[in-house]
Amino acid sequence: MELKPIEVDMLIGIYQMNLNNRGTISMEDYVLEEDDEFEQKQEFYSYLNELKKLHYIEFENKDFIFGGQVSKKYGTNVQIINYNRIKITKKGINYMVPLN
Repeated sequence: MELKPIEVDMLIGIYQMNLNNRGTISMEDYVLEEDDEFEQKQEFYSYLNELKKLHYIEFENKDFIFGGQVSKKYGTNVQIINYNRIKITKKGINYMVPLN
């Protein structure tokens, strides 16, 4: 499956964050389609979740805080994203190597 451009950008950010063993990525670093802040979080989380499903990154749901209303579009209700707990996998690193 081919990654969307924003997913590639996010993977690059996570790779650099993990490589340098410091820093973090942030939702504000990416151009998202949604205008509403709540929906932006859900959109951002959906990209992270897709990268996780494809085994490019790993994180645990306990690293996020969920609650409140559920997005009708994304079916999620993430409130806080703990960016520094997101780790790139060996598969994610292998994807990145040809890009460098």
